[in-house]
Amino acid sequence: MTSILVIEDDSAVAALLRAVLKRAGHEVIPAGSGEEGLEHIDARSPDAVILDIRLPGIDGFAVLERIRARGPRPPVVMLTADRDTRERALAGGADAHLGKPFNNVELVALIGRLTTHHL
Repeated sequence: MTSILVIEDDSAVAALLRAVLKRAGHEVIPAGSGEEGLEHIDARSPDAVILDIRLPGIDGFAVLERIRARGPRPPVVMLTADRDTRERALAGGADAHLGKPFNNVELVALIGRLTTHHL
């Protein structure tokens, strides 16, 4: 079972992500802020991260920068309602970018591809 860290402050989106990923057989580690997400990365070493860009405290771009400063793993999927952030997310080291609303099937396939490739 792969572990997916979901860093998302919107409780409805976080619940949807949790349900979709659990149904696909993944363990989900929830975090409601960038700071909490970074703590989980250090403590749990997740297989992948789904990272919202707009977060309370430090934003998703700063979280991504800190994740990448630690090394290339884990793969990171940036998630945002602002589709204009795609280029910045990918240039910052994200492995993929999904806009909100996202397609559940596409999300599961993307996570499967990224975790299989990185494991």
